[in-house]
Amino acid sequence: MNKSNPIREEMLFILGHVLQTSQKQFSNKPLSVAISKADFISIAQHVGAVTKQERAMYKNLELLEKERLISYRRDKQKRSLCFSQKGYQAFQRLAQRHEDWHAIRQKIADAELLKGNRVFQTVLEI
Repeated sequence: MNKSNPIREEMLFILGHVLQTSQKQFSNKPLSVAISKADFISIAQHVGAVTKQERAMYKNLELLEKERLISYRRDKQKRSLCFSQKGYQAFQRLAQRHEDWHAIRQKIADAELLKGNRVFQTVLEI
């Protein structure tokens, strides 16, 4: 990341951990998980990690896109967030550096939003 912004770092971490957590159930299948911006923001707000308003969170996602850490790709009918290679590397560095975000990890793992899988779209990878 160019400028260390704690909010964007936290959002990048949450996105990475949400995608990793939800992807685990499809690890042996040719499926991947896709999530929209709106669904990601509702999860981040539900977890209570990011205290910004919804519009500010959209703006931070746009800034992460400008920094080429994430992209917003089109999958058939729905658009979804995904990491760029640079973004995934930044997420891995953040995950190693911020062990104190264990509380966020636990809230994501316990979140009812993830257990129902209503917010995720599964995509067949060919």
